[in-house]
Amino acid sequence: MADVALNSLGVKTWDRSFASVGVNGRLVTFGILTGADVKLNIQSLYSKQIKLIGATGGNRIELQELLTSFSAKHLIVKVWKKFSIQDARKALEALSAKEREGRILLEIKS
Repeated sequence: MADVALNSLGVKTWDRSFASVGVNGRLVTFGILTGADVKLNIQSLYSKQIKLIGATGGNRIELQELLTSFSAKHLIVKVWKKFSIQDARKALEALSAKEREGRILLEIKS
């Protein structure tokens, strides 16, 4: 079970995100791309003592901390598809794909 789960998509991934949070864990939600109306099992919320956090953004220091954690492999992000910078238009179109499960990665190579 996860200590922290991030849900940036909304309703489509809500149940899996919520179920993955362990006792005393946190679920951070910050996006509604797939819908905003979710079902919440209140009993699971309080019996597992889950902290539910809604966030609209952050500052540069928080972004740097997040990137540092990611580079140290403390975070796992599910990537659905990768696109090169030349295929940025296809990547944008893929954002609204019904079969999408996970993030879209735009690779920029120097």
